[in-house]
Amino acid sequence: LYGSDALGGVITYRSLYPEDLLEAGENSKFETTNLYSSKNAGVSNSIKFAGRDDKSGLEGVFVISRNNAEEVEVKSDDKYVNDLESEGLSFYTNLVQNFDDYSRMNLILENVNKETETVLKTGNFSSSYSSAIEDRNVNRWMGALGYEFDNPDSNNFIDYTKITLFRQDAKTEDDSVMNKNASYWPSYSPSHTVTNDYELIDESYGLNVQFRSDFNENNINHKITYGVDYSNTFNSRSRRKIQSNGVTSDSTVKDSPDSNTKLLGIYLQDEITFDNNEKWELIPGLRFDSYDLDSKVDATYLQSSKSQDPVDINDEEVIPSISLIYKVNPELSLYSKYSKGFRSPSYYEINTTFGNLAHYYYIVNNPDLKTETSDSYEIGIKGNYEKLAFGLTGFYSNYDNRIDGYENIGKDSQGYTMFQFKNKDKAEIFGVEFNSNYQLSPGEDGLSLISSIAYTKGSDTSTSDDVALVSIDPFKAIFGIKYQGEGDKWGGELIHTYTGKARVPDGNTYFVPDTSSVFDLITYLNVNDRLKLDIGIYNMLDEKYFNYSTVRTESPTSENLDRLSEPARNVKIGFNFKF
Repeated sequence: LYGSDALGGVITYRSLYPEDLLEAGENSKFETTNLYSSKNAGVSNSIKFAGRDDKSGLEGVFVISRNNAEEVEVKSDDKYVNDLESEGLSFYTNLVQNFDDYSRMNLILENVNKETETVLKTGNFSSSYSSAIEDRNVNRWMGALGYEFDNPDSNNFIDYTKITLFRQDAKTEDDSVMNKNASYWPSYSPSHTVTNDYELIDESYGLNVQFRSDFNENNINHKITYGVDYSNTFNSRSRRKIQSNGVTSDSTVKDSPDSNTKLLGIYLQDEITFDNNEKWELIPGLRFDSYDLDSKVDATYLQSSKSQDPVDINDEEVIPSISLIYKVNPELSLYSKYSKGFRSPSYYEINTTFGNLAHYYYIVNNPDLKTETSDSYEIGIKGNYEKLAFGLTGFYSNYDNRIDGYENIGKDSQGYTMFQFKNKDKAEIFGVEFNSNYQLSPGEDGLSLISSIAYTKGSDTSTSDDVALVSIDPFKAIFGIKYQGEGDKWGGELIHTYTGKARVPDGNTYFVPDTSSVFDLITYLNVNDRLKLDIGIYNMLDEKYFNYSTVRTESPTSENLDRLSEPARNVKIGFNFKF
């Protein structure tokens, strides 16, 4: 249902509706959530209001959120921790018109704005410069118009319909002012000011249509879901550089040519159960995906010395999937799944000319970059008993032409290091995930033990050698003890997170973090039905540790490496009030 490019699974988000705040019989509800974090001296506040009018069938929810923060307190020398100030403000509203008990229309409008100013410390930029200030402004506007019909007892062929039209415009501005020192090589250049004006535009619109038909034939129950997804996204990134106060120049380049990406998906899925054997459930599915990338070359793109003729992509694929569930008893079930997937290169992976002359490197395009395909298998067991709930899953994915980030392809004639997105001819990823919750006392109150364990191994199998994929996160195990007081008046969790050491290829020259153990304590108090207090102490033992995905392209000898470490010991305090 979500597209064959979801090779590693799907995380879905649902928009807030009035019924998420309003209880049955309520016509209005006000709720405010406020949070302070010592991690970055951050304060966030949100106000939510929901109301309904039963006579007209009109209801709505309105949300205002704001936040401000400073630099994150990490285990690093202050001379490497940039001074930062950020502010954000967002508005969200969802207006709903109910026609009857089964159908409604809604209009969602949202605007998000975030501004960040960063004063770089001298240890974090080239010695060619004496100072640097960066300003980042992100503004995103979204509007969606939807219609929904849901009547599982309908005598019509279609029991469920959902239609959504959406438009989203986003613009990111990255500006900076840098004062450059005088230099004498390869020729004399006086001290001067460099002003960078970078802009990324992301504009999209689309249509989602989904239907569901439920029926029984020959004692076989069918829940057939089918629909169409369509989107068109325009991307443009320009970089303007102005030199003044000693050197005069003004030039604009584009990292990638302006690009339009069209995605079309048509899908059909049937959830099959049997009247004469309720233990089995079969879910076959079929999806057609089309990916169309069109690039437009203009004079600005051609300004880059590394620009090349861009590559357009037009890919189509039919993707099957099938799942089988066996319910051993009401508490225990087994399941297995096979699915095929494909992911075409994005516009910036295949057509890129980005260069950072201060750090002597370029990322260049790869006209031979191929579409990534996969065959994925999954098998698991789930249990939900009176005291114990658990899940155990094993998975294996086999890839052709996996896109695993960019690689060093050597230096050009001027000594700049060249990087390029590359395919792995063959690759495989497999792993095991386990989670559990064991209640030590009957009912929901009292102590319980929780756990979550994930192990994944990824390999480039293009040759006979087993070469590690650098994009795979290391082993992680989370163990905790949880307590809920009588009537859920108060409770808390003590959580221990252990992260192993990432597996990397032989000869790897990038930084690989050591193992880490982090303890967090999270508590809450329900003062009454309206007021809830929360407090959490994170990284209680003040451990210095790193997130592998953040630092896996960093040099282990970098003097300022610690600036990328995770937050030191910090506290979060918040409250939620509703009336």
